[in-house]
Amino acid sequence: RSTLSSSSAASDVYKRQIGDRFKEIHKVTKLKESKDEIIDHERITHILKSVQSKAKRNKIDPEIIVRIWQIFIQEAIKLESSKIKK
Repeated sequence: RSTLSSSSAASDVYKRQIGDRFKEIHKVTKLKESKDEIIDHERITHILKSVQSKAKRNKIDPEIIVRIWQIFIQEAIKLESSKIKK
């Protein structure tokens, strides 16, 4: 494989994963009764530590990965907040 096609394949995987994650957010949002159920600080901490650890193992700048995931989590929270009326 050329570098370009490997990069393109990786990009496709990430796009699919993000799309799948947002589908899950839509499903889970339907199970929540109030906005108080949206933010789980323990879960967020666990996720950020996990992606930081994986980034280090894969020799990727963990600070950048954590910032990307923080943005992703904040956008997911906004999406859930917009779907839950209570």
